[in-house]
Amino acid sequence: MSARPTYPPLPEDARRGWTVTLDGREVSCRSLLLESVFGTLSYGWHPKGYDTWGFAEEGGGGALCIPTCLKDGEWLVGLVEEDRANLGGRTLCAPGGFVDPKEQQAAAARREISEETGIDAVVHPLEGVPFVPNRAFFFALPTQGQGVHAFTFEVPPEDLQEKTPEGYWRLPPRGKAELDGLLFIPWRVAVARCPDALSLAAIARLLAMRKDVP
Repeated sequence: MSARPTYPPLPEDARRGWTVTLDGREVSCRSLLLESVFGTLSYGWHPKGYDTWGFAEEGGGGALCIPTCLKDGEWLVGLVEEDRANLGGRTLCAPGGFVDPKEQQAAAARREISEETGIDAVVHPLEGVPFVPNRAFFFALPTQGQGVHAFTFEVPPEDLQEKTPEGYWRLPPRGKAELDGLLFIPWRVAVARCPDALSLAAIARLLAMRKDVP
């Protein structure tokens, strides 16, 4: 698969199930390509015989990280509570994001952790093939290392000193409100509350790696 995989144009007589609206005006087209430093969005003809779109992320996929901590005999996972308009508002997600051009996934994970939580962490990869955000609409070859890579690091239990009204643990305040959204939550509660499939997949990988999780 090329660095910029795309779908070919629709046949002239194709029955179309998708429409393209450009600047508020519906446009008839047989192919569409949107490109940025973060990836390529392609609209065209699927090999199975229908029109569709697909996204190829720069670097083959992004990176995310699941902080973890064993506190009072309970495994906690760290999720960031942040505003996600496309998910309806305040949402729990694993810290992570796009890989910058020419950046490696581990470096992206460290950068995202620093930007979103203020922690300078040494991250460790979670074993297994990379994740694909949506098997219908993302281009990736996980067996060749393409997809979202997941990482983890462990926080000493003594670093968690504050509790929220819900009973979740926090790190001490770090001076910036946006850096205090990292919550350490019992993993069973986290998987029930987190709507993000990538975060849930990373938590599953993390638990599979640990032999001491009850």
